[in-house]
Amino acid sequence: MFKPFLKTQQNLAMVMPKKLILLALFIIFYTITHAQYAGWMMGTWKSTSGATTPSGNVTSAIQINDVSEESFTGTKTSEINNGSHAKITIAISGAFRGKGLYMQDGAVVHKEGPENGQWHDCSACSQGNKMMISHDSLILISSISGCDNGCDGETFYYRLLSEYDSSTQQYLVDRFGRPSDIIGFRPYHPQENETIASNDDSELSKNDVVAVTMTPDATAETIKQAEKRHQDSLDNIARIKQQQTDNSIRLAQQKKREQEIADSLNLAQQKEQQRVKDSLDNVARIKQQQLVAATLLAQQKKREQEIADSLNLVQQKEQQRIKDSLDNVARLEQIRLRTEDSLRDVQTKKRHQQIADSLNLVQQKEQQRIKDSLDNAARLAQIKLRTEDSLRDVQAKKRQQQIADSLNLAQQKEQQRIKDSLDNVARIRQQQINDSTLLAQHKKREQEIADSLSLVQQKERQRIKDSLDNAARLAQIRLRTEDSLRNVQVKKRQQEVADSINLVNQRKQQFIQDSLQSVAAANLQKQREADSLRNVQARKRQQEIADSLAAVRKQQYNDSLQKATLAKAVPPATTGSSPSAAEKPLTSRTSVLLGTYHITSPDILIELFDNGEIDGDRVSVYHNNAIIVSNQTLGIKAITLNIHADTTNREHEFVLVAENLGSIPPNSALMRITAGKQIYKLSVNTDMKTNARIVFYYDGN
Repeated sequence: MFKPFLKTQQNLAMVMPKKLILLALFIIFYTITHAQYAGWMMGTWKSTSGATTPSGNVTSAIQINDVSEESFTGTKTSEINNGSHAKITIAISGAFRGKGLYMQDGAVVHKEGPENGQWHDCSACSQGNKMMISHDSLILISSISGCDNGCDGETFYYRLLSEYDSSTQQYLVDRFGRPSDIIGFRPYHPQENETIASNDDSELSKNDVVAVTMTPDATAETIKQAEKRHQDSLDNIARIKQQQTDNSIRLAQQKKREQEIADSLNLAQQKEQQRVKDSLDNVARIKQQQLVAATLLAQQKKREQEIADSLNLVQQKEQQRIKDSLDNVARLEQIRLRTEDSLRDVQTKKRHQQIADSLNLVQQKEQQRIKDSLDNAARLAQIKLRTEDSLRDVQAKKRQQQIADSLNLAQQKEQQRIKDSLDNVARIRQQQINDSTLLAQHKKREQEIADSLSLVQQKERQRIKDSLDNAARLAQIRLRTEDSLRNVQVKKRQQEVADSINLVNQRKQQFIQDSLQSVAAANLQKQREADSLRNVQARKRQQEIADSLAAVRKQQYNDSLQKATLAKAVPPATTGSSPSAAEKPLTSRTSVLLGTYHITSPDILIELFDNGEIDGDRVSVYHNNAIIVSNQTLGIKAITLNIHADTTNREHEFVLVAENLGSIPPNSALMRITAGKQIYKLSVNTDMKTNARIVFYYDGN
């Protein structure tokens, strides 16, 4: 009756040490799994259900591509399942902080808009994310609220626990599961039924009872499973460490590529700046040429306006002359009417007819003369056009002769026409004189006709004189136009020659400047190497001086204690001469040499700022033992000093003296020194016992 009970006790005694071993392995496993990184985030997270939009049902998925410690990056893809396959892919990044999950959207990687709408931009919305265990799945819940109707809501993404190894499953359940999930958890395998993770408390109790009554073979199997879990966790840790190493290598390569890209961008930027400078120079030169051309064009337009004004004046005078001729014709018509009234007999009518014929002839000739005048005006306009055209070719002189011949011919024809008019008038007058023998009573009227004809002749002569004056004026304008165009052409050729010379000089200067820049770059590189060596030496000397000062201060403190008793008995000795108050900091304090620099530019610009927080630091600056800045406060605005070097004074020493320590000791200053294209920036820390010294040597000519 008691044998089964004793056998059970023996079995329990054999099982207890093994359970202790399992407990120790579990503790080790738990510690290792809680120290691993977020490598389990790698892979695809699918959504449980899609949101419904006017365009159709939307399904989403998250793809984690890279994990670094507790941080990760990847993409989020949303697709409308309506046949159009509208899709948008957004870069995402996130990290775990304790038990909290922080994730945010980034830039759009790929986008295909829907047919009846557009994607909502939710990058500015605040997201809430959390992880949880639900049966056999790991759930990621992303929620947005209080932002936009198209963005508000919750999206569930999941991954099956069976996708991970046993140690990772245990880690995830312990980290994100509820107490009931942790207590009843058993690792999932792809071939197991999905309802394993949902066993209730009664089944758990049954399993515990079975574990108590395990046979030795079952115990050995359990130990093997624990060892396998431990080995899986070690493999997982090794894989994570290898991934971290790969990430470090990729990060170093990425930094190297970024540096190469930055160098390429700097080189491209320099080339672009040079190209922009050349373009600006070309634009300036073109604008100068356009300005010269505009000036010449304005002068030419002004001359053309003068010629047009002269032609308008000639045309106005010609119109006035025609108007006067018409007035004369009207006056002659009135005379004819009065003559017709006086002729009461047949002879008178006959003579009247003759006079009427003569008047008609005069009128026709006058009309012909008006027509000839208009033709002359048109001819003069044509001559003007021909004159302007003749200025643009080599045969200007021949055309000028033709114009002169045309003017002479027109003058001769005008004189011949005037002579014919005068002959007609004389003939008419002779006829009237002959008729006057028969009609004595008409002598008075004949005298009036004679006076009218004399007046017409005078006006005709005046018109001829005016035409000749206009022709002479046009000839002078033509000559002035030729001279102006000739001067413009000469100036244009001179400007082209000057531009060519300037272009050659500019290219020569550019070549010289490029050569000087290359030499200066080489010298600057050498100077930087020398400066780096000097800075190292200066830091070393500063450290040595600081150590020496510490030793000196300690010795001075000990000496002051020994001499304290003698201070009251022995009065201080007075010397015949002592340094001035301005030079006392130079003699009483130790000046630390920060560096020695060789410069080629004669102009030295020194700017002093407060380095760090503005705390009321005050300084003085000495140049070759002469004070140039006296007790000034350092701040954001620079204290500016300009020093000129030459061949007679090549060495320039600057000493920075602290007048106080400010509210935050020590006295900290930022010194920026510009010598031509060379710029030096020094952080200077001084106190009431040490000064900072910098020496420049001018190597120029």
